Amino acid sequence: MADRPLVVIEVPWSGMTHKNAQKEIVYLRGCLRDSLAHNELPWSAHGLLHQTMALYDSDEEQLAEAVLVARQMVTKADCVIFYIDHRYTQQMRDMATWASMQGKPILRRTLYS
Repeated sequence: MADRPLVVIEVPWSGMTHKNAQKEIVYLRGCLRDSLAHNELPWSAHGLLHQTMALYDSDEEQLAEAVLVARQMVTKADCVIFYIDHRYTQQMRDMATWASMQGKPILRRTLYS
């Protein structure tokens, strides 16, 4: 079996305490499943660090650490995939710019056509 490419998944994220948190978690799960269906190995800072509350996105220092971790993962990844069904946030734009500067391919996908 061939190795799956490691991809970083980026989705709009308002934080675990935001009123839309449950909808965003469901959307993230769908994006992760979609990535797996593309035979990819997905990783998401929102899924691993924020949803599990290993780092709190409401704490500025922990949010900054999460951004650093996500950027380090981008350097290891084969590409970065942005799911843009709901919106394309400034944070997503910033990550796309940073990933491009690292020479990483950028993909934009939707779950809902």
